[in-house]
This record gives sequence, C-alpha cells and structure tokens, in this order.
Amino acid sequence: MSQGDLLTLYLPDWLRWRVEHEKHKFLVSLIDVFEVRGWRVDLRGNDLADRLGSVARSGWALFYDDPPVSGRCLTMRQSYLEPFWRIEKSAKRWEFDVARAEFSIEEINPKRSQQFVSFWRKRLNLPDPKPAQNYVYVPLQGRLLSHRSFQSMSPIKMVETLLKREPSQLVLTLHPRENYSDAERQAIARIAEHPRVTLSDAPMSTLLADCAYVATQNSAVVISGYLLNKPALLFGQIDFHHIAASVHRDGLDKAFEKIERQSPDYARYLFWFFQEQALNVWRPDFPDRLNSRLADHGLAL
Repeated sequence: MSQGDLLTLYLPDWLRWRVEHEKHKFLVSLIDVFEVRGWRVDLRGNDLADRLGSVARSGWALFYDDPPVSGRCLTMRQSYLEPFWRIEKSAKRWEFDVARAEFSIEEINPKRSQQFVSFWRKRLNLPDPKPAQNYVYVPLQGRLLSHRSFQSMSPIKMVETLLKREPSQLVLTLHPRENYSDAERQAIARIAEHPRVTLSDAPMSTLLADCAYVATQNSAVVISGYLLNKPALLFGQIDFHHIAASVHRDGLDKAFEKIERQSPDYARYLFWFFQEQALNVWRPDFPDRLNSRLADHGLAL
C-alpha cells in the first residue's frame, strides 16, 4: 500500500460509534469520498498515544478537534453550525485559513444571503431583530482569571475595562458547562456588586434580542448575534473577527471607536463565512469542495 492509500480518522469513542452506525453525515460522507477513490479508511481512538502513533503509520491522518502532530495530519472541526465543517492545519480557530482571508462584500449575492440568514434564524429559533436596548451582553467563558495567549486580557479584566469604557449596563452570563473555581466565583460576585452590572441566567436568545452589542473574548454567541444584526466587540482572537470590533486586532481605543459606529452587512458576511469558506455537507458539490480543500493542504485524492 502506498503512502496515499490510507486515511486514519482519530475520533473519540462517542463519535466513532456514530460513524460506525452511519449517524454522522459529515464523516460518513467524507469516508465515502475517500473510498470511492480507492482509499482505505481506518477508525482509531483519539487519546494522546493514538495520535502520536499516527506519525509512524502510513498514509494521512485526520484528527477531530485535536492539533496535528505531523505534516501528513490535519484537523477537522465543526464550524459552529451543522452542517458546516473546516479542515485545517491547526486546531486553533484563530489560525484557520478563514481567519486570515479577506472578506469582500461585493462578491456576495444580497438576496441569497438574506435567504440564508432567514433560514438560520428560524432553524435556531431566534427572534426577529429588535431595536437595541441600553445594555451590553457579556457572555463569559472559562478561566476567568487567566490571560491566555489568544486574549488581549483576562475575562475579569475585560469586564473591568468595559465598566471603565462603556457607560451602559452590562449583563453578564456564566457558561453553563464550565466549572468555576471559588476564586473565579468570588471575582464575579465582587464585580456583580457594581450598580451597572447584572449577572443573569436568562436565555441567550432573550439577551441577544434586546442588547446593544455583544462583548466577549471569542464566544460563539457572536454568531447568533450576527444573525440578529448585533455588533460584536472581541477581546480575543477567533475566526469570525472580520466585521467585529477587535481589541486584539485594532487596539483598545480603535475597537471601542468601531463598536460605536459600525453597521456591517451581517447577512452577506455570514453567507461568505459559512457557504463560501466552510464545507457544507448538505450541498451536492460537497465531494468536489472537499477534494479541493484537501488539495490545498497537500492531500490529493
């Protein structure tokens, strides 16, 4: 067997079960594309030993969310909405090719993009866009006291900065799947004592519908916000930064200036980000687009 005859997918157990029972549209379709071209596809676990062992195996490897470990290894990640996926040389979203691509609005059909947004608002049970109220929605993520490499500051420092720069009310939410430490909860409790801070457990769709804008490190809540024409102020790096105000990209002063005056075409941006830049397994041209994407990374079928 030659180097190019074997593809190994390194998957967590739950995902491997779904593939084996043909319950995962993207991966089952991907396997079909390879097998039609004469490749053999193996499924393996994704613990560290398995992934490091991929270096010694022949052929190519695809990891689910995990970072590649060799030049014949790529990462696949869902792009926020099913059925959109990306295949990349990095597991970090801010290093994806789309993050470095230039968004050109002139090339995007406005009618098709509006249809796209209307479809996804309905599919995600989002309300119709409403006039903005006088508050900023701040969806917090994890590690609130840490300043990580992709962030311009820690999440707690972000909230403190917003209080200094933004005169409106701040509505904060905690991530439901995060386990916050006692120190983190104490820091949040301290900030929640400020008269312009509310710590809320209201549904995301409710808070998005009425907010002036979303301020976050890089929460995917921004994608739903874009569907409701809500601006975003990002304090961390991410792949959907193009039409947002970005502290990391623009600096603090320019980012706050931009959030006050921006009114981007959200519909055309979302169409570009998903339909033009990601792999959509629902589309009939998925095999050709997958083949082209793999060729971009040196994997020719």
